[in-house]
Amino acid sequence: MARKLALSLNAATTEAEVEHTPSGPRVRLGDQWFDVDFAAAGGHGLYSLLIDGRSYEVYAQPRSGGFDVLIGNRVFSVDSDFVRGKARPAGPAEPEGVWVLRSPMAGLVVQTLVAAGDEVRAGQLLLLVESMKMNNELSAARAGAVTEVYVSAGQRVDRGAPLIRVE
Repeated sequence: MARKLALSLNAATTEAEVEHTPSGPRVRLGDQWFDVDFAAAGGHGLYSLLIDGRSYEVYAQPRSGGFDVLIGNRVFSVDSDFVRGKARPAGPAEPEGVWVLRSPMAGLVVQTLVAAGDEVRAGQLLLLVESMKMNNELSAARAGAVTEVYVSAGQRVDRGAPLIRVE
């Protein structure tokens, strides 16, 4: 029997199902099913994700009501209406039309590439955060205008810290 979830991915809501089959788990997004395999890869939030045989390195940071996920140089905020079978507690939500880039890891801001007032496109590189001696490129999940940059180069940030606000 598949378990249904209502997911919010960077403020876009969709329904998903997770089903365990004899050949392994699979996930339905929209009207398409994907065979998946997900395993921890060395700890500290690093995972190996296989989707229909294609491999991805994923960094997932749990937070209240979901996860911040870094895949390649893109950050996704994933929320679910059900976490471990329980209804998600209501928490502060971003206002409609607002997206806040939150740090998926603790680290040091190396460089900010945008300023308040800049127009950005989805996928555009916004800033670099160094963590575990690696520079991580964090990109915009959506297009819009940068209304606030909460950090500057040289500043230490915790996981989940707000970095940039886009409206």
